[in-house]
Amino acid sequence: EQVGEVTVRYLDNQGQEIHETKTLSGTIGASYDASTNEYKLSIDGYTLDESQLPENSKGIFSETAQTVTFIYTKNPVPAADVTIEYVDLGSNEIHASQTISGNVGDSFDVSTDQYKLSIDGYKLDESQLPENSKGVFGETAQTITYIYTKNPIPAADVTVEYVDTEGKEIHPSQTISGNVGESYD
Repeated sequence: EQVGEVTVRYLDNQGQEIHETKTLSGTIGASYDASTNEYKLSIDGYTLDESQLPENSKGIFSETAQTVTFIYTKNPVPAADVTIEYVDLGSNEIHASQTISGNVGDSFDVSTDQYKLSIDGYKLDESQLPENSKGVFGETAQTITYIYTKNPIPAADVTVEYVDTEGKEIHPSQTISGNVGESYD
């Protein structure tokens, strides 16, 4: 009597084999059932995609070799956080950092205005933008740093007066202007 074979394959949604194949064999014309737990496997780290169950998991052995394919999706793995820091030129924090989370392999983009903040009294230093503002979540924590320069604040003027010992002006006064924190001589 002739024997028919059914191969059961286990693939991820990229088409990669994630478990060794199993084989059913039986007399041509006899029925087979690969929908049982013996063939419809639970695989660590994966979830069976119930929306893509094989229509031929039950059938009849025939002269032609048949394949039953179960498709699984990889379970997400939580990644290490990505931290976005906001510092001045002296590396001092000028705004609370933000943290984003995701799963390993997910991509992130913190080059948007949601993360590239406008901070009062500071201007983002466009010449020192972080190269890692777009990337992929991984198992290692990542830090992205935006550097800001402090906006100059106009200071009150310094006036230099020239007077004699009686307090009489002997030369027109001169005024020096500058920003808060700058030195004058």
